[in-house]
Amino acid sequence: MAVTGGPVRIILFLLALSLPIVTLVWVMYPDDMFKFHGFSLNPLEGDGESQWQYFNLHPLLMVGGYGFLGTSAVSAFKLLPVSHDAQKYIHVALHIVAIALTTGSLLVVMTYKEVSKQDEFYSPHAWLGIASLAAYDLNALVAFVLFIVGKLACSRASETARRVFVPAHRFFGFIIYASTMGAILTGIAGRMWIAKIALHEVKNVEGTLMMTADYLTMLVTATLCCVVFVLYHTKNNNKQDEYDMIPTDDMEYGSDVYK
Repeated sequence: MAVTGGPVRIILFLLALSLPIVTLVWVMYPDDMFKFHGFSLNPLEGDGESQWQYFNLHPLLMVGGYGFLGTSAVSAFKLLPVSHDAQKYIHVALHIVAIALTTGSLLVVMTYKEVSKQDEFYSPHAWLGIASLAAYDLNALVAFVLFIVGKLACSRASETARRVFVPAHRFFGFIIYASTMGAILTGIAGRMWIAKIALHEVKNVEGTLMMTADYLTMLVTATLCCVVFVLYHTKNNNKQDEYDMIPTDDMEYGSDVYK
């Protein structure tokens, strides 16, 4: 049974907002063994250990892009109490900023690996992260061409293409979003594996880092579950163009919503 946004909107926003905040705390927490915390915009300064300060930009940008902005974008049509056109433009804007942040995050990783002489991308996190980023960008690009450029073209062919593409865009968009959250979870696990090796003699710091990582893992999982609930069980917050986001088998393709 579908329910209205109300408290669900607030809960989801707070969960999504907590992700970059907890990540910031996680990567800023000081230790006494080596510079595992803090930030640096120059990967060439200092020794090899201080390069972690540059690498720390990667999780913050990824979680901010996918965890906060991506979550806000996929739920925009369900939870924002504005017109459909406003929902659409907010959805697009959030995705554009998310793509900018995550692309920058990938460049951070590539620069770090080049400077630290680590040229491998063989971990599950690396494969899932790159695949998710490519799929995310491709889905956004096709949607932008069809829904923005195609609408401006005002051709019959582009209108038909938009109606046909809507179910695929929504279905694969959710799958891609879920995979980005999976990439975040595998990234947390990978970082903690490295931290456990590096900080095994500093038990208090190790325990704090591990506990913060556990909190972050639970928040990411809770956010994903909340998004699933929102997409399946909440009504569209736009009363003028109310329709369910998922499932898509009963959509009225002739509606002005898809034009």
